[in-house]
Amino acid sequence: MSNSDHKLPFALRGDLAGEMGFHEPARCLRKDGTPYVTRVLEVEAPIHLDELVLRIRSGWGYERAGNRIHDLVAKAMRLTIGRTPFKIEEGFIVNSGKPAIPRKRDESHPPSLRKPEYIAPQEVRVAILVVIERHLGAQKDELASAVARLFGFKATSQQIRALIDAQIKRLLKAGILKEADGVLRRAATANPDTQLS
Repeated sequence: MSNSDHKLPFALRGDLAGEMGFHEPARCLRKDGTPYVTRVLEVEAPIHLDELVLRIRSGWGYERAGNRIHDLVAKAMRLTIGRTPFKIEEGFIVNSGKPAIPRKRDESHPPSLRKPEYIAPQEVRVAILVVIERHLGAQKDELASAVARLFGFKATSQQIRALIDAQIKRLLKAGILKEADGVLRRAATANPDTQLS
């Protein structure tokens, strides 16, 4: 995967109100918000519900969303999940038919996307394996910094390190990674097609 392979896409650009012929987002979402939710999820999953709300409200040009918009997006998300391959997993909406891809989050993206709590654990696990496979292993104490750089972070904060370390432990426990002398490698017995979600 080259650096250009994991740029973070944005699903909604432009004026959504014009697409449906309504000018009130709550009215559009109440009528049927699933097309908007599906459109975002097809491009951005895995994504946190708060980020989904942010994308939809930004698509209408609103600076903030009240409880009504948040609740309508959440309802549309639940309807979408019932009709599509999307599901909620570990607090994120994921596409069960498509593996997560670690995406770069640099200064050109909204600050919310650089918050560790909005980085899906599924993406982190894939990023860990990308780094390990690129380097044929990785020192356990250096892996968090390498994964953080893959995501576009120049420094590895305690929050980022904790997020990455938790997923390293999960991969070790699942037998996907093995550790020998402080070096992490993909376990020889691990199925390369193992779903990391």
